[in-house]
Amino acid sequence: MRPNLIQAQAFLTALDEGADSWSFQTFADDGSKRKELIRLLHGRFDKHSAALEQLNIQGAGVFVSVNETDGQGRKKGNISRIRSVFVDLDGAPIDPLLNSQAPPHIVVESSPGRYHAYWRVTDCDLESCEPALKELIRRFGGDKSCSDRSRVLRLPGFAHRKGEPFMVRVARVEPGRYTLADLGLSTYRRAQKNLKSSSVSSVSSVSSVGDWMERYLPDSPGGRNRSLFALARYLKGKQPNATQSDLRAVVSEWHRLALPVIGTAEFSVSWGDFMRGWGAVRVPFGSVLNNLLMEIDMTAELPSGLLALGYQEKGYLLIRICKQLQRNAGDGVFFLSARQAGELIGACHTDAAKMLYALVTDGVLELVTRGAGKMASRYRYVWPDEAAGDPANHRRCADAEAA
Repeated sequence: MRPNLIQAQAFLTALDEGADSWSFQTFADDGSKRKELIRLLHGRFDKHSAALEQLNIQGAGVFVSVNETDGQGRKKGNISRIRSVFVDLDGAPIDPLLNSQAPPHIVVESSPGRYHAYWRVTDCDLESCEPALKELIRRFGGDKSCSDRSRVLRLPGFAHRKGEPFMVRVARVEPGRYTLADLGLSTYRRAQKNLKSSSVSSVSSVSSVGDWMERYLPDSPGGRNRSLFALARYLKGKQPNATQSDLRAVVSEWHRLALPVIGTAEFSVSWGDFMRGWGAVRVPFGSVLNNLLMEIDMTAELPSGLLALGYQEKGYLLIRICKQLQRNAGDGVFFLSARQAGELIGACHTDAAKMLYALVTDGVLELVTRGAGKMASRYRYVWPDEAAGDPANHRRCADAEAA
């Protein structure tokens, strides 16, 4: 059972899209306490994915810290920010959660019929997290031991090897965020009192995105443009039809909050950079791509002709991604830039461009329209499900059809 690295990355993106570092923990799944399988790794997923894959194949369970750490450890004192509140149902039914007024944003099936649920939150400080977790456990009958803010839970895309191996999988992903009040948690008043206000809820048509603006405030003057672009990307995903007046109100509040850091006195500078970013966004927050990637079946066998092409792991990942994109597009074409392809498979965009070129050369893809400027290239996936074993035969057939 081979790990599904695409699903793992998609889960991490769904949990905290802006995160550039994670804390991963591995343990022996068979209870043997084999020391060589116990690892704590901090950093980007693409940096550690190969090591996590090998550890999982060797018998380790792969876990991730739900909440952000300082990169030095994973004890309570190392938690620096609350991403989500969560519950390990430990065999309790999932339906009461799904039918509640505030259903979880993410549901993970960790073993057959056993689920973890996550609610992304905007206003939970460190002190309020554990009372909130305990309240969720009482409400839904979850695992009472799973009540500390430093908890690690199983990472989807990796095998759970206690008993019969089971691929941990994402069962549900929904956009959005809650406040503790939305969840009906009695701890929310304390969190409201402790959290610095970052809401722009007075802006009626975009109030739903103002509750977590603090996440998009820069921590240095050099982070201003990047933070504004991230804010534009989020807003374009959540409120694509927002008026200029709505957006201006949001950016005005952002500028006021960011001013002590960015040192740019003129609002017009921030407003202009935001609007340039708004126009440049090509993949808005919450776009269908992340959910699409979770649908890829990494266990499905590839046609023998594809295997005969002799690609390595990233090449075959790219093939699976393109095949899924084609399923989504039906008989039409799909858009894919080299930069986006590189991000999806963990390669630099120049290598991804060469790999896409190889797929076209070998008859896996048809290049319909070459990209230009900000427009991504358009492709069709044309390799038949049962191609001939000799890749040259398929290439000759593709050339003949094009002639």
